[in-house]
Amino acid sequence: MYRAMPVIQESAQELKARMQRERHGQKRQRLQMLYLIAGGQARTRTALAPRLGVNRETVGDWLRLYADGGLSALLTIRTPPGKAPTIPPAVLDDLRERLRQPDGMASYAEVRVWLATQHGIQMRYTAVANDVHRKLKTRPQVVRPRHIKKP
Repeated sequence: MYRAMPVIQESAQELKARMQRERHGQKRQRLQMLYLIAGGQARTRTALAPRLGVNRETVGDWLRLYADGGLSALLTIRTPPGKAPTIPPAVLDDLRERLRQPDGMASYAEVRVWLATQHGIQMRYTAVANDVHRKLKTRPQVVRPRHIKKP
């Protein structure tokens, strides 16, 4: 289905300046699309797509966003919500405090048991190790035995 190109409200100079200031790559690409249209360098979606390195359907989606909501709608990048963390932030704080205590925890297995008994969170050993290592930037520590003659 053929759709007419929307009328670009901003001037080519304004779009070029904004495009050069923009640090976000996807937003810069969308501003470049508007700049090419406003400057008369491209007249169709099919001509725009190879210059931008995207599919013509993507160009059509962007133009539809611009026609419906203007520049602000076009520059809104949707980010998916992602997976919820396995260990809630409050439990992470408790775990951080527990690991800071002088007696500490001897192993990731002990951390795993502590999570199960104190907070009812069942996790695999590797998941616990990854979370403690990556999110807390620490590891289980316990005072190691020393020889009695060693100073």
